[in-house]
Amino acid sequence: DKNILVNSGIPVSSKFIREAHDIKDELGITKERVVLIMLGSMGFGRVSEIIDELLKEDNIKIIVVCGSNRDLYNELGRIGDDKLIVLGFVHNINSLIYSADIVMTKPGGLSSTEVAVMRKPLLHIFPIPGIETYNANFFNDNGIGIKCDSKDEAIDNCKKLLNDKKKQEEIIRGQK
Repeated sequence: DKNILVNSGIPVSSKFIREAHDIKDELGITKERVVLIMLGSMGFGRVSEIIDELLKEDNIKIIVVCGSNRDLYNELGRIGDDKLIVLGFVHNINSLIYSADIVMTKPGGLSSTEVAVMRKPLLHIFPIPGIETYNANFFNDNGIGIKCDSKDEAIDNCKKLLNDKKKQEEIIRGQK
């Protein structure tokens, strides 16, 4: 029957997946674990405190995509730590996701779906009340992401997930 309804979530272009590639070499990343922090096109979120704590971890590179938020870009640029890579608005988010070991993002529908189809351990941070809270709850309740309700939860969950391959694989299995 051609009138069958299928629950499928937000469609993601196969081109988005197919054209993604590892860009660690381009970013000067050798063996470090990569945490990608995506803050939406407008760079929303109080991320500085999270970054300060994560920079204390060994063997880590943190990539932050600030979007169009120049103030945040400049603020993070002043940190001056070689473990931190600060980017503005990018056109290769698919390759950044592909290259990450863990992704922390605002729980927007499209970005969350893009991370899930790329099969990456996912932490949701700084939801805007309403649909983003719903998205974070959905991903958390279905084991395909972890909802972080505070900066401390974001820091603790990221550190735990970095060192827990079993939990990473569990999230990825759920995403499949």
